Amino acid sequence: MVLFHQADRKEGPECPSLGLDTRSRDSRGQPDVESGLRDFLNERAQPQDLSPRKPPCVVVSRVGSFHTDNSGDPTIWRIRCSSGDQLFVTFLALRDVLVRIELGGPDVEHIAPNLDSLKELARSARSTDASVAIPDIIEIDARLSDGAIMRQLLQLTPLGTLREKVDRLLQRPRLPDALHSDNGDLWTQIGSYSSPASRQRMQVKEYRLPTGEKIRQHISDSPTLPPTIAVRAFWRFDKEQRLRDIEIRRQKIESERTR
Repeated sequence: MVLFHQADRKEGPECPSLGLDTRSRDSRGQPDVESGLRDFLNERAQPQDLSPRKPPCVVVSRVGSFHTDNSGDPTIWRIRCSSGDQLFVTFLALRDVLVRIELGGPDVEHIAPNLDSLKELARSARSTDASVAIPDIIEIDARLSDGAIMRQLLQLTPLGTLREKVDRLLQRPRLPDALHSDNGDLWTQIGSYSSPASRQRMQVKEYRLPTGEKIRQHISDSPTLPPTIAVRAFWRFDKEQRLRDIEIRRQKIESERTR
């Protein structure tokens, strides 16, 4: 939720505010304005208002509509909460995102003159298809820290994204490795790199000429390559199939001796 306040006023419950919030598509695959309004009213409900003896937690009335180039003619709703807060709310269906814009304050007479700000914010709202901005090839330096790799992946697949969309976003570009599924989660290998061989502490010893047996033993030994570090990313999802975390794992793969 992004809130905007008047520059000449201090933030507080008595000051008007303009806010914008976004929600992912519903289970049917489309943003639903009616369900969005219903969910918003349920969120505003107070536990004590749920009793049949109590009056409704909110009072909703239709103020009117206005024109936008991207969302048609959305409706403006006036909502009076049991707490005394007054709100003007409108919903925009942009691609697979439902956008809610609300103008709120303690007194409707103070916020009504600012309805033009709500309309202008609605007209300026845009939704960009993330798949358009995805590169054809995902290239991430496997030597980066776990946090740096995770931040790059979160730009591609933000937290809260539905598993179906994460799968679709990761299938479009060419990953270094195939995308795998494991107990509902997704994972892939980001890349790998060679780990330098550890240097043993040198000990000062009295130098002695090697014997013939020692020389023959060293000649027969095959050189050992440094181990390879494989870097894998795991996308973890919650019970609602929304992305809750991205985990980075590193696995050491010992290299075989050359023949």
